[in-house]
Amino acid sequence: MKFIAPQRLYLIAALLVPAAALVYAAWRRRRELDRLFADPAAAKSAIRLSRGLRAARLALVFLAMLAAIFASARPYWKVRRREVADRGRDVAVVFDVSKSMWARDLPPSRLEHAKFVLRELADRLDGDRLALIVFAGGAYTACPLTADRAVFREYVGELGPELVQRGGTDLERALRQALKSLRGAPGTQAIVLFTDGDELTGRSSRVIPELRERKIPLVVIGLGDPARPAQLPDADGTLRRDPRSGEVVTSKLDEPALKRLAAATGGAYVRSTAADPGVDAAAARIAELAPVGHGVRSRELPEERFDVFVALAALLLLIALLLPERPLRRRAAVLAAVFAALTALGAADDAELSSARTPAELYNLGLKRHQAGDDAGAGRCFEAVLGRPDRDERVRAKALFNLGALEHAAARRLFGTAREQLKQQQLDPAEKSLDDAAKRLAAAREFYAQALAGSAEAPDDAAADNLRLYESDFDRVEELKKRIEELKKQQQRARQSTQDARRQNEKQQQNEKQQQNQQQQSQGDKQQQQNQQQSQGDKQQQSQQQSQGDKQQQSKQQSQSGKQQQGEKQRNAAREAAARAAAESEKLQKQAERLGQKELEEKARRAAEELRQAERSPDPQSAKPHLDKAAEELGVGDGKKPGDEQKTGDDKKPGDDKKPGDEQKTGDDKKPGDDKKPGDDKKPGDDKK
Repeated sequence: MKFIAPQRLYLIAALLVPAAALVYAAWRRRRELDRLFADPAAAKSAIRLSRGLRAARLALVFLAMLAAIFASARPYWKVRRREVADRGRDVAVVFDVSKSMWARDLPPSRLEHAKFVLRELADRLDGDRLALIVFAGGAYTACPLTADRAVFREYVGELGPELVQRGGTDLERALRQALKSLRGAPGTQAIVLFTDGDELTGRSSRVIPELRERKIPLVVIGLGDPARPAQLPDADGTLRRDPRSGEVVTSKLDEPALKRLAAATGGAYVRSTAADPGVDAAAARIAELAPVGHGVRSRELPEERFDVFVALAALLLLIALLLPERPLRRRAAVLAAVFAALTALGAADDAELSSARTPAELYNLGLKRHQAGDDAGAGRCFEAVLGRPDRDERVRAKALFNLGALEHAAARRLFGTAREQLKQQQLDPAEKSLDDAAKRLAAAREFYAQALAGSAEAPDDAAADNLRLYESDFDRVEELKKRIEELKKQQQRARQSTQDARRQNEKQQQNEKQQQNQQQQSQGDKQQQQNQQQSQGDKQQQSQQQSQGDKQQQSKQQSQSGKQQQGEKQRNAAREAAARAAAESEKLQKQAERLGQKELEEKARRAAEELRQAERSPDPQSAKPHLDKAAEELGVGDGKKPGDEQKTGDDKKPGDDKKPGDEQKTGDDKKPGDDKKPGDDKKPGDDKK
């Protein structure tokens, strides 16, 4: 639904005044009731009022007022086509999108001011066909010659420095591109140039003879201040600086050069300011050219449907008058009747004409639906053109071109949605939107290519221009997808390295615990040996046991030294693992910062700090809290705590598989006395009688 007078919708704000009055009246009513009735129960029994019905009546009155405001805005959702003789001129608009147009000496910027002037000028040139050429260091046709102002304004709204990748201001290339887009008799064409004239490159003087020969005047609209240079901001708002000198880059309007250029072609120079945009002077110079017939053009007139909202307002007021404020036994039936009436009114008059018989009629119906905002319906009409056996190749090429334009526009909307989702820290939805945009762009490219192959007439140039625009949009989508994928891969690497550091730290803890158990066991064995030596009286046997104990002690010391070296290696491995994890988290932080993911960037920064703390920790017990905190920041969710994995090899703790005493005692693990022969456990004197 659209409106002829949408400014009247601001009257909706006026409804706040009666709403505030009703709130005040309700407050006064409650205060008076409290003064008259001291007992709330007595007040409830004395006053027979349904608060719900009163609220419903007031709501119906407000809805009726809202419907009346909508009716005053003159709504419509259909248009009526009328054939009129089309006469006018062909005007190529050459628009400078170099970065100097970001200067703010014309508020809010030279670029936005020029777009406003161009929209106003397009409205003045009623009946003329307009083309749009954008240029900076390069130039291309953004919109071919068209009399459709709605389409032209859409292209104007997308103007910006990102449309042309090459920097600079090559005016010669732009003028030659404009000459290619103009196809008409001499004296019926014009070129309108929007530029600040800053650092013009190319030799535009080479194009002047051809402009004179074809009698094409050049109307130059200068943007900026010729006396005072303006500072140039970047896209993020910061001032641009010269990389060599470090000084702020400035730009001023090169008015003398632009005046000479306009005078050489018999055109006019207009300086556009905030007080005088120069629309009248430019339109007057173009009006001096002779109009030429462009054939018969269909003009669309909206079919106003304010009567629907007037009827709705009357119905709502009638229901509000008939609805009492006292309690009703059959309230449900009344509300059901009201709902049925509103549903029937909303579903009225939504039928579509289906009398299109030829491909041309289907194509025109598709254009009508597109201009009414029904892109899905327009797409069905264009697809129906392709399926007709009596199709006209020219109409078929136009239908293919429009199908490609619909897919292209949908892809651009999805790309904008993805960027908004990235701002809201939604990586997965943004990636899905980009995938959908890539699919839409692929479909658009196929339609454009078929349009180029199927016709050599009007859709040819437009489809070729849109193919070039497609390449730029496709590169932007793929670049953003690649950056998101790299960020996700780096996030996975940071999580994996952090989990590895936790496992390495767990191994170190197990090793140190095992060494402590062995030291305690060794001290116990030594104490037992000393007790046996004190309890035995035989000096020879005591000497043998002392010698055997010394050998066992020496063997255990060697084993313990080897295990200490192994433990030192594990401590170094744990520190290296923490350092690797910290480095991966720092990489993740940088990539998240480049993609604008503030939340992920902050989490990666905190994780890197915790991992550096773990790297500097003197023992695994003090490193464990830092590793756990880093894992929590990175979202390591494996469902297990460190150490829950199946213990094999070095991961086993002492005694994980066997109970104490189950091991076969060999070598260094034997206790003193374990290798005695039968009879060795006799006390001195037991074999003597």
